[in-house]
Amino acid sequence: MSESQKETNRVARSTGVVGLWTLVSRVLGALRDIVVANIFGATAVADAFFVAQTIPNVFRRLVGEGAVSAVLVPTYAERLAQEGQEGAKRYARALLGIWFLIVVAVVLLGIACAPFLVSLFAFGFRDNPQIYELTVRLTRWMFPYLGLVSLVGFYGGIANAHRRFAAAAATPVVFNVCVIAGAVLPMTFLPHPIYGLAVGVVCGGVVQLTVIGTDVAVSRCGMLPAWAPKERGLSEAGRLMIPQLFGIAVYQINIVVLRTYASMLPEGSVTQYYNATRVQELTLGLFAVALATASQPSLSRFRAIGDHRGFSELFRNSMGSLILVSCGAAVGMALLSKSIVVVLFGHGEFSREAVDRTADVLFWLSLGLIPAAGVRMVNQVFFALKNTKRPVQAGVWALFFNALAGGVLAYYFGVSGLAAGLSIATFVQFVVLLFWLRRSLESWVYPALTASFFRSVAVTMLMGLPIYWLRQDFGWERTSWLAVIKLTVFIGVGLASFFMACRSLAIPEFQMVVEAIPNPARLLRRLLRQWRRNRS
Repeated sequence: MSESQKETNRVARSTGVVGLWTLVSRVLGALRDIVVANIFGATAVADAFFVAQTIPNVFRRLVGEGAVSAVLVPTYAERLAQEGQEGAKRYARALLGIWFLIVVAVVLLGIACAPFLVSLFAFGFRDNPQIYELTVRLTRWMFPYLGLVSLVGFYGGIANAHRRFAAAAATPVVFNVCVIAGAVLPMTFLPHPIYGLAVGVVCGGVVQLTVIGTDVAVSRCGMLPAWAPKERGLSEAGRLMIPQLFGIAVYQINIVVLRTYASMLPEGSVTQYYNATRVQELTLGLFAVALATASQPSLSRFRAIGDHRGFSELFRNSMGSLILVSCGAAVGMALLSKSIVVVLFGHGEFSREAVDRTADVLFWLSLGLIPAAGVRMVNQVFFALKNTKRPVQAGVWALFFNALAGGVLAYYFGVSGLAAGLSIATFVQFVVLLFWLRRSLESWVYPALTASFFRSVAVTMLMGLPIYWLRQDFGWERTSWLAVIKLTVFIGVGLASFFMACRSLAIPEFQMVVEAIPNPARLLRRLLRQWRRNRS
């Protein structure tokens, strides 16, 4: 077995670990959204919370997961491969010292500039002074979470570079538990129940940092920040970070455009759009995000040792499997969009009209699922190559098409038009990234991926036929146990059809998907080995 095939199997198993925890996290995230929708509905107060939560999350691209993927993982993995753990740890401590100062500065500036940021992200809220002031206060309450989750991302990147993926993938689980607790627990000392969600967000950040901090400490790769600005490699990290500054500007403008358009639409549009994107993120996270996260350390390692063949083979295997899974997920989500929204949100204060609009948004987002998954993967490849400029440049193209298409389509079709515009922009971004990546891969990779795409389309057609036939008998407009059972049956039939089609057509990309499915016995053995290693 070649080194690239061994690495592909390792990536597949790590994808299974990340995907398992992501599944738990996304299910809890869906439960969180159900609880919030049931208590607050699609109202102006809920819109205020979601906008306030979005603002600090935008800056995570600069000091959170975005910077970890673009700067920390490729440079730390290179030092680890070339100098061993001591040299890599010395570099990481120096980087963490500078990182910590930047995070503190961003948090303080965010709290001070909250009114300006709210005006920027939701200009339409200024027409309602009460909701505008509520959004400003909630933003200030939740901005400290940015600092906490940035440190979580840093330590998670260190753990991932050592192929320890479980704890970092599990941190969103405890976050969702804390937010749910903030929504349902009575807090009479707060001026409004919506503040309970803000308390849950910040407490969730504290618990997340505790979980990942404990994991890296037990594995002996934990570290405290150190002030060593002359450490070798920091200048390169700064060079890689500069495009991220432009990237956050592009990403922020994109979010501002979407939120501004949504804030000018009828009440509840922000919440409807948010809930639909949460369902899309659930689908993306189960395989696409997990695969991108698990593959980046291996891609960085191949680049560091100069193995161009291994790099190309790992990308082809990963992308081929990603296309297969994304095609199936996109068709399933499009066909079952109404059923999914009815089951998840069709209760409490969430009206039937809100259900219909959210289902329409989800349908259009499903059409952009394949390029969205591809963008996640290709961005990680560029980061592994230490090329942070191309993802930013592709983001500029996406921004232009999103602003143009989203604005026009939102004018005619409301919040569904925003989703359609985003899908168009994401497709353009994916195509541009693939065009730029071609010179970094061997010439056989793209023809092989084209064949993978057509095989995936054939599988998807066989999977979609029984779902299309069954969904016509759904018949519910509000949540009920029978609706839950029917949706479960639909999904089960779709998965069975997908697996049978892959087996009968002998789809080669299916092998990595099977390898990624967690094996409980294998996971238990791995946990026991890690426990024994930590004790010794």
